[in-house]
This record gives sequence, C-alpha cells and structure tokens, in this order.
Amino acid sequence: GTAYGEDMVGDIIQQIQVHVFPRRVRLKEFFRDCDPLRSGRCTAPQMARAVDMAGVSLTDKQTDILATHFSESGVRVQRPQVVNYAKLCNAVDEVFGASGGNPSMMMTSSPSSTLLRDSFQGPSGLPEDELMGLLHKVAVLCKTRGIVLKYCYTDHDRAAIPSPSRMNPNSGGKVTKNQFIRNFPFQKEFSEKEMDALAECYRVRGPEGTAAGDVHFMALHNDVMEAMHTQAPPFPRSDLFQRPDNTEWSHNTLHPLSKIQSKVI
Repeated sequence: GTAYGEDMVGDIIQQIQVHVFPRRVRLKEFFRDCDPLRSGRCTAPQMARAVDMAGVSLTDKQTDILATHFSESGVRVQRPQVVNYAKLCNAVDEVFGASGGNPSMMMTSSPSSTLLRDSFQGPSGLPEDELMGLLHKVAVLCKTRGIVLKYCYTDHDRAAIPSPSRMNPNSGGKVTKNQFIRNFPFQKEFSEKEMDALAECYRVRGPEGTAAGDVHFMALHNDVMEAMHTQAPPFPRSDLFQRPDNTEWSHNTLHPLSKIQSKVI
C-alpha cells in the first residue's frame, strides 16, 4: 500500500470538508450506485469516482492514501469491495456536527475559515470606521425593509437551471463583481464609490480596482446579520387586573343562628 501518516489523512479529510460544508453536500449520496446491497464498502476506483463526482479534486496519491486508510480485511469482506466508504463519510460529516463535530459551524452556510476578516484584502484607502459605517447602513436598510441580502444573489449562486452567468461553484457564496453591484438592493442609497468599496473589501481574488475576481457576498451577509442584532419580538401578554369589589352582602353580617333558621324554614 501507499506509505502515509495520520496527519496526511486528516489533511485530505479536511480538504473534502472545506468543499462539502458550504455546499451542504453529503458524500454518502454519491456512493449509492456503487453499493446496491448497502454493505458500506466499495472498490478503490469507485471511491475515487464518487469523490470526484462530489466535486472534490484529489490527486492520485491522495486517493490511494484514502483507499489504503479505509480498507478492511476479514471474513465478511469480499474483494475487491474492501474500502469502507461509510467510515469515510462519517469522518467527513463531522463538519456538520452530526457525529460530535462543532455544532456552531451549523449556524452559517460558509466555512468558518472564509468568514474571517483576514481572508479578505480590503482597499488600502478605506478606514475601518468607514467600513463599519457602510455595514451599519446596510444592516439598517435590511432591517427596516425586511430584505435578506443573500437572497438577492440566489439566481447566480444556487439556481436549479444551469446558466452561463454562473461563474462560481453552486452554493459557493460568491459572485462576480459585476453581478454583486448589479444585484445590490440599495443602489439608490449607496453611491458607486461605496458599492465599489464594499466589493473590494469582500473580494476573494483578482486584481484590485478591476472587474475581475469574485465577491464573497455570503460573508457580507453574515457580517450584516451580526450588525443587525436582531431580537425576537416580545410575546403578547394579557395580564388579568381585577377591579376591587366593594359590595357588601347581608349574609356577611348575619348571625349563624339566623342562617340556620332561614335554612330550616
């Protein structure tokens, strides 16, 4: 088999997790055709083909390392179906919090590594307070008008119909700079300079100041949601306030003997 270390297997699994997490891809779905009996095992070429169908680009060496690591031997293992893909899928699905992973990663549709400010190279002439002002302005407009920013780019990000305008992977959270500016919902309230500054701050790659490169609108959406500080409205209440009853009844002043006499008569 291929010589490898445990850290190499962990790096490969992390590479798969980085790809499947923002796209909500379940790796087990791509192994159904090669395992009709649902034994949880397949051949090494079938494993490589399923991972490739999921959209993960692995080298031949990485594929051999995975196949060697998850291979099994025993009485019930029938060659050449020796790769336990079920264990591979469980290891990858830990990123969704299903098998003891970090539950906080389920709160967003982008991997945590892409939401860090250090992953975006903002323009050199834009101060931090000005950027926070733009984010606060977007947050106030989204809250007052009931607009969810990420839904403005759904057609370019996760439309069911293939389109040549989709320049990025499906559900990747990124659009081109021109698509970002064209679908920005507050074009009347923002100047071209402010929209261009937002696009530059959340640019993933591409030369600065040009139309090339992708804008990570999902990270902008998450930052706006954090700036909104949305709280659930209070529950309606109907407290019971009874008015004081000052009415005096005669039976309160009657003698007990008079009450007994009235009952007998």
